[in-house]
Amino acid sequence: MAGKAAMVLFLFGATLLCAFGTVLAGSAAATLVLDPDLGRLNLAERVEILEDQPGRLTIDQVSSPELAGRFKPHREREIDIGISDSAYWMRFRLVRPATGADGGDPGRHRTWFLEIGKPGLGSIDLYVPRKDGTWLIKRTGAEHSGQPREVLHRSFVLELPATFDEQAFFYLRVQSSISLNFSLLIWTPAEYAAWTIPDFYGFGVIYGILLGMIFYNLFLYVSLRDRVYLYYVLYVSSMLAYQQFLYGQFSAFVRLEPRETMRLFWMTSGLAWLSGILFVQGFLNLKKLAPRANVILILFMTLAVSYALLGILGYDALANLLSRIISIFGPMVCIALASFGIYKGFKPARYFLLAWFILMVGTMLYGISGTFLPRTFVARYGVAIGSAAEALILSLALGSRILALREEKEMLEAQEARLRKMSVTDGMTGLFNKMFFIENLPEKIQRSGLAGHPLSLLMMDVDHFKRFNDTYGHAEGDKVLTALSEVLRSCARKSDSACRFGGEEFTLILPGADRATALNVAERIRTMFSSQCFDVSETGTASAKVSVGLAQLGPDEDAESLIKRADGALYRAKRAGRNRVEAED
Repeated sequence: MAGKAAMVLFLFGATLLCAFGTVLAGSAAATLVLDPDLGRLNLAERVEILEDQPGRLTIDQVSSPELAGRFKPHREREIDIGISDSAYWMRFRLVRPATGADGGDPGRHRTWFLEIGKPGLGSIDLYVPRKDGTWLIKRTGAEHSGQPREVLHRSFVLELPATFDEQAFFYLRVQSSISLNFSLLIWTPAEYAAWTIPDFYGFGVIYGILLGMIFYNLFLYVSLRDRVYLYYVLYVSSMLAYQQFLYGQFSAFVRLEPRETMRLFWMTSGLAWLSGILFVQGFLNLKKLAPRANVILILFMTLAVSYALLGILGYDALANLLSRIISIFGPMVCIALASFGIYKGFKPARYFLLAWFILMVGTMLYGISGTFLPRTFVARYGVAIGSAAEALILSLALGSRILALREEKEMLEAQEARLRKMSVTDGMTGLFNKMFFIENLPEKIQRSGLAGHPLSLLMMDVDHFKRFNDTYGHAEGDKVLTALSEVLRSCARKSDSACRFGGEEFTLILPGADRATALNVAERIRTMFSSQCFDVSETGTASAKVSVGLAQLGPDEDAESLIKRADGALYRAKRAGRNRVEAED
């Protein structure tokens, strides 16, 4: 019996020892020594976590012995819970070192900051154990955005009191509709200030880039009146505003009611995607380049408006889900459309592709961080870095687009000029045709009348041209017409207009030339043409002559009357024996 009793006592003692050791081990794991020489301490590796699924537990309940065993140790460098409707309680112990690092007063660093490193978390409650057994309660989070913060910074920071019960647990309660993924750090004020300075400067550079792109492209929009630049300005502006909410700068400096802050957050987020999609549509000219792609873009615009409205109405969880979907798949669609633009030969789409690829990587890393990937530095700041890089590259894309549109415009203008020239030019001789003559003569007459200068018109016809064609063939007749056109070019000034009126008939408009000057020009044309010989066969040559009629513009005379008088003079030259010049009085 004595042996059995001893065995029972031994087992009972061993069980108690193991249980006591387990409690001690758990307590030790949840204890953090506030060593001021370290400057920054990672609390996330030392906390124990309890999930409060209904979200109704009180501090008295979670600190009771009945729930002590439900806390689970956390050993990761950050809290990575993800999206959850539950509230989460975290407990930990803080103790000060027995002596200072130099053997002096351990209380020389009496102030410490607790940072919950994710802007936008809904409700954060810290319960500090007092030595009298009561609790000092500190509250922060987006649900308390209307209250002043203890430490002004974009993330949530609470100042720990100088004295507390080192034998009891601190309790931190966090509940939010957004993803519960955040760092949990304790800082000395000096170390925290040293860290926040580059953080402020970094965001200053990023936001400065965005502001610079906004004003530069707003100027381009005012100058060019191209809606694509307006869409770009709206997109970058809304992205800038959205990031102010996303990274906490707005809530840190502007005190609004929590619901109003969230409404602005969802509104700027939806506007960023809506204007971004409109920019994609206009930049790539998808209505012309890929009409069917507009259906996909309309779907994404509907999705952006929908999640913005859901967020404004208070359905944050559903809005967050839809925004993650568009953040992941939206850039993919933009990249696919940019690739199609490159395939179609639109050179600026190369910059566009690079810009959206960078933003896609940034937004995807941010969107899946804490859910599928740890919240690394790049993941945390992916949207900010990606949007700044995207804004710069998209600005280059817009510049490239200007060049491409200018080249396209110049090409179209050159093509239009060629077509215009073809429409008013005679195909065989290269002179202006009858249509140009009919349109140009009234304009020349009007200018001459306004300037008070004379104007003369020559009309000429190759003598016996039908006989020449019948005798030597049309090919030889074409040589005659070409030769006469060359004579007209050589005798005409830059201000003159030589035209093939039809068949073997030609005209020459002479602005600034009176009757005597026009007679000299006409005689020179007749003489030069009549002196030419044409090889019409291997052994023989032939010549051709031309008759010319001349009329000087009279006072208040119109084009029809001038043509009629010049044609009359030509008819008289023909009747008078041809190969001569006749002038209408």
